[in-house]
Amino acid sequence: MINRDRVLKLLGDFKEWESDFNECTDSLEKCDNGIKKLLYHSVKAYFLDFHILCEDYISISLKHLNKFKVDISAIQGIEIVKSSNEISDEFLGFYSTSRRLRNRLAHRYRMPKDEELLLNLKGNLKYISELEQAIKEIIK
Repeated sequence: MINRDRVLKLLGDFKEWESDFNECTDSLEKCDNGIKKLLYHSVKAYFLDFHILCEDYISISLKHLNKFKVDISAIQGIEIVKSSNEISDEFLGFYSTSRRLRNRLAHRYRMPKDEELLLNLKGNLKYISELEQAIKEIIK
């Protein structure tokens, strides 16, 4: 049994993230160099926030599929979600690549450039939309 309130909160958080991220990227395109450093710091935060939302989605989906286990990694979890046809192969590929960037950023080794993080999200908006649709499917 899913916690409907948790799914609705995730969907609301996702919508807020999407709106804020779009506002940040729009501002980046319009600003001068003095403000870019600050905005790129925000991009890092949005990048990490996106992965927090993904982890919540994975947890909810695994519980919904009755496949939740303690101590499962995010990659293992998303692969189980994928094997249940909740997401596409393409989303899995995007998420796996993005997760490696997230780990490099979070653990501070071979730090990805700000532009790389921005391109990872901006260049994969269709998969981010796919995630939103997958969240909506849980509550149908």
